[in-house]
Amino acid sequence: MHQEGIAHRDLKPENIFVVSMSPVWVKLGDFGISKWIPAEATTTFHTQVSTPVYSAPEVLGLDSHSEASDYTNSVDIWSLGCVIYELLVGERLF
Repeated sequence: MHQEGIAHRDLKPENIFVVSMSPVWVKLGDFGISKWIPAEATTTFHTQVSTPVYSAPEVLGLDSHSEASDYTNSVDIWSLGCVIYELLVGERLF
């Protein structure tokens, strides 16, 4: 997805669908707030989007009443880590 220039920006268990268990095949859904990034662009985002419990710190630090921090599609990696933690431990990280 990132190789194709797409930042999902809302990875969470509800948006991950297991299509098959043998072989394991997973699909992502709900691309409503995803963003396409042209290959030549050095895009950063400023908008506070996503589900807070799975959001990276730089996204949570955004406040509509203050200057927004920049963040990149790397916030998807943080969200995926939160989902994997929840799968392994059985409860949310935060």
